[in-house]
Amino acid sequence: MRYRLSGSMISEIDEELTGTYVDMIQNNSPEERASIERRYRAVCDDRRPVFIRRKQMSRLTQFELHLQAGIWPLSSDGVIVNQCAAVEDFPALG
Repeated sequence: MRYRLSGSMISEIDEELTGTYVDMIQNNSPEERASIERRYRAVCDDRRPVFIRRKQMSRLTQFELHLQAGIWPLSSDGVIVNQCAAVEDFPALG
């Protein structure tokens, strides 16, 4: 799984992900990377969105951040999921 594009806020509070493969993310533990990959695989395999709500620590500021996110399946042929769209929101960051 590769991040085709990542927003500027993620780059500011964590790390630049554009063009990065999930297994290459530097600021997450191996367990966190595996969890991310499982979520994307579930979206692709089940062909339905996944929604996430959790707390995580900012690697740069060491503040607890509340995360709300969704991952949606995309398909160029209407059958096989070959891309996903994901949105992460950190409400406290405004």
